[in-house]
Amino acid sequence: MKKILITAVIVPVSILFHAQQNTSRESYFRDVRFNQDMEKTKNGEKKLGYVDIEGSPYYNPNFLPAKFGNSSEIHPIRYDCVADTVEFLNGNDIYKIPKENIRKDSDLSKFTFEESHETLILVDTYNEFSGYYFLITNGKNQLLKKATIEFHPEVPAPNHLIKAIPARFEKPKTTYFIKTENDFIKIPKTNEEFLNHFSENKDKINDFLKKNKIKLKKESDLIKLASFLNAE
Repeated sequence: MKKILITAVIVPVSILFHAQQNTSRESYFRDVRFNQDMEKTKNGEKKLGYVDIEGSPYYNPNFLPAKFGNSSEIHPIRYDCVADTVEFLNGNDIYKIPKENIRKDSDLSKFTFEESHETLILVDTYNEFSGYYFLITNGKNQLLKKATIEFHPEVPAPNHLIKAIPARFEKPKTTYFIKTENDFIKIPKTNEEFLNHFSENKDKINDFLKKNKIKLKKESDLIKLASFLNAE
């Protein structure tokens, strides 16, 4: 699969944010405007912009009003599932909010959409799972949802009888995780695999799973499970 790299150009940021814990929030933006143009693919054939690719890389392609952190500030944003970045709209300019050096108590680590009430948070797992997740259930055991969209490069036509397959973004897929105080668990397919992460309360959790006929692929059941774990 060909990799996609996002380019950025330097422009001034006009909106100033309030200072937070001796570090102004505008410094996090680093005066970077997001340019929706892809770098050349590995073989250097051509550049592809998002508009040239079928489908969408966004959880929702529209900029929607969202509250920043626990503040009262509301600004239009959207989430790019492919680049795993949050974009912020200021007038006609689009800014990418950098993930680096953002503390978990910063207003730039949490976004709550006004209409859907969905909350997007930045999670640092210190490995490849670090990134943005939708917070489903809060507590000492957080239930998180990861929305992913994969890019598939163009497949050239092998001959004049068969059409080429255009470059495309696939439909969003969701994966669920539970973030405990000491672990970050990708929800597995089987109860047995899940129970291996909770050796101390294994029997109690197993009884709950059986009595409530919990399905690990069903979000409503995972919410019940997370609530049970938080009550323990």
